[in-house]
Amino acid sequence: MFIIEILVIIVFLAFIANGYKAGAIETLGRVIGAIAGFVFARAFAMKIVGILSLFMKPDWAYLVAFLAIFLTVDTLIGWLFHTAESLLKIFTKLPILRQINSYLGAILGFFEGVVVIGGVSWLLEQSTQQAGTVFLSGVQSVHYINLLFTKIYGIFL
Repeated sequence: MFIIEILVIIVFLAFIANGYKAGAIETLGRVIGAIAGFVFARAFAMKIVGILSLFMKPDWAYLVAFLAIFLTVDTLIGWLFHTAESLLKIFTKLPILRQINSYLGAILGFFEGVVVIGGVSWLLEQSTQQAGTVFLSGVQSVHYINLLFTKIYGIFL
């Protein structure tokens, strides 16, 4: 479990570093995209399961439907914010604003990591694939991320 703990922390730190590099506007788009993608996927995945279950097992159909909706919404919203950031790039070229943009991006990257890792953990818990639940239940960092994820998710619902 120690190796998994390290991997989760590395992935989490990668979200923060990516937010620092991308800046506040683009990372805000990814956070909003992840939250909206999770909410939409949770609301509409069961409507697609009936069709997908003709081709695969229902529990796999739910995972595929959830991921397809999540990734579509997340990508579209992220693309919109990336476009907005491209238009506002002139403002973030100034040295002090560039640094503030990077720091705010890192903070938002923290929240993006919480939403994505917490969302994956929630999805594994909801699926009937018990191996994922047992696998992640012993990882302490995932436990803390899930606590934050529950609080963030509760704010948006």
